[in-house]
Amino acid sequence: MCGIAGIFTEETQDNIKKALNNMLLSLAHRGPDFQESVLFEKGGFAHSRLSIIDKSAASHQPFSSPDGRYVLTYNGELYNFKALRKQLSGFYEFQTESDTEVVLAAYIKWQEKCLSYFNGMFAFAVYDTHKKMLFAARDRLGIKPLYYSHTKTSFMFASEFKAIANSPGFKKTLNHKAVNMYLTLDYIPAPLSIDEQIMKLEPGHFLIYHNHQLHC
Repeated sequence: MCGIAGIFTEETQDNIKKALNNMLLSLAHRGPDFQESVLFEKGGFAHSRLSIIDKSAASHQPFSSPDGRYVLTYNGELYNFKALRKQLSGFYEFQTESDTEVVLAAYIKWQEKCLSYFNGMFAFAVYDTHKKMLFAARDRLGIKPLYYSHTKTSFMFASEFKAIANSPGFKKTLNHKAVNMYLTLDYIPAPLSIDEQIMKLEPGHFLIYHNHQLHC
């Protein structure tokens, strides 16, 4: 289990860094082995790592492609990553033994179609620093969680609700429809959450955030 998070906003780099650090604190229990964040022009990723496959520092996240164009933060496990690695070896020169790098290489080659190649449990986000576009996805069964919030001034995502809800300046708003659903079903179905501004990405779905626009 790892913790992933990200934010895109018009705030200053210092404020973005503070927000990412705050998210890392909320997610620290998900990955005690290593915590790191990386800044983009108007945003950043954070990752709290639990090392399982390839425990070396070379596999620390956020993980960048060799040319630095793509950056990945990923939580999960690809059961078929060795077969995919072999399939991608003529396209991408691997530097680690991790499934993390396989996820990134598959996205670089196939873009959103990479999801049809994946057999596993995962939630991940890739940022294309050239197109300034975010792609995030969740496994078919929804084993790995992914929450997000899109407002007029920012977009945030994280493995856990509280990493977003406890962000500086976030105004919590009770979702009464979600409360009714919980009292009826004893759980809150996706895409709803207990807060009106925080959503759950549905299992087997992906989203794209580009030019302040969200596409799900």
